[in-house]
Amino acid sequence: MLHDIGEIVGEHGLRKLPKTIYGKIVFYADKRVKEDKIVSLQERAEYIERKYELAKDKASEIIEFARKIERELGIDGNKIK
Repeated sequence: MLHDIGEIVGEHGLRKLPKTIYGKIVFYADKRVKEDKIVSLQERAEYIERKYELAKDKASEIIEFARKIERELGIDGNKIK
């Protein structure tokens, strides 16, 4: 079990996109939270850009992947508060 959790956490980050459903869920949840608040994907993209000094296209790629996860899982991001 701990090995499985380690794999999920190992997929998490900005350098590589997750492949497993569990990794995608953790990735998506992280991209909807800034510090201790739920935020829009756009707000999170802007924060990621500033905090990690990423190029705008890299931050956009990360957020577009989060939107893909929304579609894949049937999540209505507008209803998340």
